[in-house]
Amino acid sequence: MITVRAVSSTAESIGIIAGNRSLPLLFARQARAAGVKRLVAVAFEGETDPAIAALVDEVVWVKVGQLAKMIAAFTDRGVKQCVMLGQIAPKNLYHVRPDLRGMAVLFKLKERNAHTIFGAIADELQKDGVELIEATPWLQPLMPGAGFQLGRKLSAEQREDVAYGFGIAKEISRLEIGQLVVVKAGTVLAVEGFEGTDKCLARGGSSAGIALSFPYLCVAGQEKGLGIIDVSNPSKPTLAGTFNKGGWTRDVDLAGNLAYTAVSSQGLQIVDIANPASPVLLGSYGGPSYDSTGVQVVGQTAYLVNANGRVLIPVDVSNATKPVTGYPVLYGPNGSGNFNGILVQGGIYIPNDTGLAFSITPSLLTGVYWVDSLPSYDVAVNGSMAYLGRAGRWDIIDLSNPSQPRNVSKVPSGNVYSIHYVDDFVFTSHGGGLQVFDSSNPQRPRMVGQFVAPGIGQGGPSTRGTVKMIVRDNLIYLAEASCWGLWVLEFSAEIFQDGAFALWRPAEQGKRYILESKNNVNDCCWTTVATNTAQTESIKLTDSSANGSQRFYRMSTLP
Repeated sequence: MITVRAVSSTAESIGIIAGNRSLPLLFARQARAAGVKRLVAVAFEGETDPAIAALVDEVVWVKVGQLAKMIAAFTDRGVKQCVMLGQIAPKNLYHVRPDLRGMAVLFKLKERNAHTIFGAIADELQKDGVELIEATPWLQPLMPGAGFQLGRKLSAEQREDVAYGFGIAKEISRLEIGQLVVVKAGTVLAVEGFEGTDKCLARGGSSAGIALSFPYLCVAGQEKGLGIIDVSNPSKPTLAGTFNKGGWTRDVDLAGNLAYTAVSSQGLQIVDIANPASPVLLGSYGGPSYDSTGVQVVGQTAYLVNANGRVLIPVDVSNATKPVTGYPVLYGPNGSGNFNGILVQGGIYIPNDTGLAFSITPSLLTGVYWVDSLPSYDVAVNGSMAYLGRAGRWDIIDLSNPSQPRNVSKVPSGNVYSIHYVDDFVFTSHGGGLQVFDSSNPQRPRMVGQFVAPGIGQGGPSTRGTVKMIVRDNLIYLAEASCWGLWVLEFSAEIFQDGAFALWRPAEQGKRYILESKNNVNDCCWTTVATNTAQTESIKLTDSSANGSQRFYRMSTLP
């Protein structure tokens, strides 16, 4: 049994057992601000964010399972109290290399799950005079109060789903299975198991891919199949047709009137959408054993990604009615997880469950980017820089030396299911809408805009699932597949060498515009930055926040 004692926030010295994600970093900042004089962190190789080193007085790096070294890190430094924060990826439990003390603890456990393992660790700490205490006294300022809700107000149906899901979640927690369920319309879509929270959410909520071949935009809608939306008038997109022949449609690419879809338990399907009201299946490749998660068409080849087996199959689609295996078939290198998608752009780039597998030349997957255990969902590439959408953040990666990819920056965010790079701007989409970042300084990207998608109650698409995105010709298409929802946004901006930021739009006769900004997206008031003095003048703003802090902008019409 885990016993954690509540304490006040006046401790002089605290140890931190730091897992992955941002919570250990947040705790270190809050504890320091509260007056804790000395912080000692135990960090885990391949798990803990290295940024912890700048926030504590000392950091000791250990491998998962080195229990004696972890405890000695505190006892040798006179630390009497510690907190346990962050996560250890479940997959690492299969790669643990325990020391003698860790091995002795594991042998004593009849059941090995998070509760029993962490409880045993707490007992071992106590034996050596180190008390495991609550972290909440320091984290209290960051914790939401009763009744807090993020996003739009829940409908009656959603409240019923929450109540039902809460009961299921408590039961699977009691059985030591997991702590998360995904529920929709009274049906459990996904239950967390050994995979962990992020992958459970991705299974239960992902809206898959999006592709545009004017005038049609196609959305891969998981169990709903393929949605075909007419965007010939961007201000009035309409659902033109759907296609579903079984399996979950998880990705889509378009070439003219042909839609190439990656379908779980099916493989590749080639669909003629010339008449979107009556789409026609022309040909297919694969079968029930294909857990296909991504597809991209280049010339006469459809690159089909399968999650199971970490395999990329080039499919010859020169005859759409009889697609056949092309060569070479590529397999994921050591260190890559299950494949989640694909980008073919000079080389091959595959986001996967542990990071990014890639090859600068499309012949052999040899490169691996893996700095932690976070799954990755989408990737964009500009030159030697890759922009990777991940669980809880997005990364900028320098691939100039393919044998040693280097992380340039990690940008906290929601789960980033789509990511695009356009002229120093990085566009990311998540469960609630869109965020726009200025990446002209790749070491310090800054958010410059955000769009929060309206809910069904306001006549717009749902925000419950993930939102996929594509950027074309200053238009941003945001799609949410659970209700075939689509937003079309206009974005026109420019970053100047002196750090200035300009948001502009084409001049219209008789109209003048005002540019406003605010420092926090939740602030109620906007500050006027500039107005155009002539109907043909664009607005240029010299942005004083170019040092790395974020600022939000909007442009509106003057009366």
